[in-house]
Amino acid sequence: MKLLRVHVIKAQTCGGLLDGMDIRLRRPDVEYSKFDPLCLVGPNGSGKSQFLQVLAEMFQAICHSCVPEEERLEGNAELLFEVEYLIRPDGADELAHVRASRKKGSKGSSAVRIEKREGDSWVLCDIAEDETQSLLPTKVVGYTSGGNETLSLPFLVSRGGYADDVRSAALASGPADKSIADTRLMLVDYGTSLECSWRTYS
Repeated sequence: MKLLRVHVIKAQTCGGLLDGMDIRLRRPDVEYSKFDPLCLVGPNGSGKSQFLQVLAEMFQAICHSCVPEEERLEGNAELLFEVEYLIRPDGADELAHVRASRKKGSKGSSAVRIEKREGDSWVLCDIAEDETQSLLPTKVVGYTSGGNETLSLPFLVSRGGYADDVRSAALASGPADKSIADTRLMLVDYGTSLECSWRTYS
């Protein structure tokens, strides 16, 4: 998966620091198979970790809406956003240009929408369809050093939901052969002096 654009409409978790930010990270015609890392560079306190946290929360909200049996909880249910990315769905020859968003509706409701670019227009996808689920990353991995608390928050919420289900299944009476679906968000703490980075896998 390659991120193309991130628009933070409203994010309460970072005190409004990133509200209104709309940044294009790559062009849609980027060479998909080429290793093409993105780096966030800036002084302490400039918002690098907050940006990564909100980005993780976006994908947590998207996965919670589409695959709630995997991503059971979300750490920021009030987050409003729009994110665009390229992904190659399993078994597909063509890349998909995807736009996922959650915006305030006219009646105050805010549901996650997944759209796929077809030609010059966006086509709304049905969140319950397997084809829509194939447009999501299979894993979102956060790398942190020294237990970066800001970046860790959405991942810890995700693992907490998984742990609750494992505990409930272990304590339940009856057959113990029910498997518990793992979460899509995963945190790795290297405990080194490296800065935080974030990536998705398709």
